Amino acid sequence: MKKKKIIPLLALLAAAVVLVALYLALSLKNKKEPQQSGEETEFFQVKEIAVESVDRIEISNASFNGSFVKEDGVWRYDGGEFFPVRQKTIENLLSILLSNLNAFGVVEDPAELSEYGLAEPVATLAAYAGERELVGISLGNALPTKEQYYCMFSGDSKVYTVSGNYRRFLTTAREDFLAELELPTVAEVSQLQEIELTGEAGGFHAVRDAANPYDYSGKAVFDWYFTEPYERPVNADYDAWYQQCAYYLSFSYEALVAYMPSDVSVYGLSEPTARLTVVYTSQNGAERNSYTLELGSEDGNGNYYARLEGSDWIMTISSKTAENRFSGNVYPWVCKTIVWPGTHGIASLSFLFDGEEHTLAITLEENEDGSAGDAVGTWDGETLSQERFSEMQSDLLSLRISAPAEQDANGEEALLTIRVEVRDAETMRGQTVAFLPYNEEAYAVSVDGLVNFLIDKRDLELYLELLRTY
Repeated sequence: MKKKKIIPLLALLAAAVVLVALYLALSLKNKKEPQQSGEETEFFQVKEIAVESVDRIEISNASFNGSFVKEDGVWRYDGGEFFPVRQKTIENLLSILLSNLNAFGVVEDPAELSEYGLAEPVATLAAYAGERELVGISLGNALPTKEQYYCMFSGDSKVYTVSGNYRRFLTTAREDFLAELELPTVAEVSQLQEIELTGEAGGFHAVRDAANPYDYSGKAVFDWYFTEPYERPVNADYDAWYQQCAYYLSFSYEALVAYMPSDVSVYGLSEPTARLTVVYTSQNGAERNSYTLELGSEDGNGNYYARLEGSDWIMTISSKTAENRFSGNVYPWVCKTIVWPGTHGIASLSFLFDGEEHTLAITLEENEDGSAGDAVGTWDGETLSQERFSEMQSDLLSLRISAPAEQDANGEEALLTIRVEVRDAETMRGQTVAFLPYNEEAYAVSVDGLVNFLIDKRDLELYLELLRTY
């Protein structure tokens, strides 16, 4: 064959080889690219498992390597360390990922797994029902141009492209599995609205009420009162009670000792020795919230077991914290003054003693703008000087309770009776205070027929001597 004819023939042959090579390359590329049908957002189911039967999950990634088991309907960490599990994280993994094992595409005949990041997976997860593996998942690299990831399933040689949910759950960090203890915190005492304590050592119920009908001060001095353990509302002392309220704002624990225990009786919490409920508002006053703290038994180290109602944590608190928060001795916090002579609230005070009745009437002068002005006192109709009026008010403040009453009064004949008449019966309530025989050291203080406190005998007799001088 002539040389001129051979050269074109070789050129044609070379071109054919190139075309064949190009065809084979494209064919191989098409085999290794994920095959998708329809739009990119379409997906198909790869595998279906009975999610309700999953009782063990093993997961491994760069920040966590552990196993979780389901016991009595609760997911627990299968390891030696104390690791309370955040149940919601596991529940989401089951309901969002394992219930929807879908993919967007598939590589039927994958090349080397290292090309997909699957020779050494970024993360793995396996779900079991008893000893039977329901599914195993390996996560590889992200696709360069899509928010998808390469993935393989156990028992399947194909490589799939899957959504970001696979990466979200397979790379879950350790702290995301760990349950949190959220402690309630109240910023200021002014947010507190109700405090209620019940328990073996006593209890009380305190209520914040800006319209307290027994606050005669006219200055909202007594915006708290106790409805329990007393038979009638008893004003709280402003200073002492507000100091106590600081213990209900926030608290600390000594240690977290258990999470979702199967038996809380070992901590004395199946029947708590005390329950403290605190009702409070948000800082802007728009929302009303509450928390209840339950007190259990001693832990053997001088601390007490405790639990927030609705929380799965068991903690220990110090004996000092328990004492401050669960004290049922209300007496130190009540207002000791028996009658507060507020001039804007009280219209008159009638005193019955020695078979006679005397009246201290209080009127308010009117300012030019129509507002209430200075208070003027009259004793049995005789106008008092401001100095004398102030002295009588100061004398009345000396009537103070000295102790709680442990029994009823011995008789009904009062040594002294004070009848309080209020200026505005729609917003305030009058009352009658009687001082009855009790024992050799004290008189019982009866308010509207109910006895809760005592007054020192010497204090009452001294006050009677002052009354006789008026």
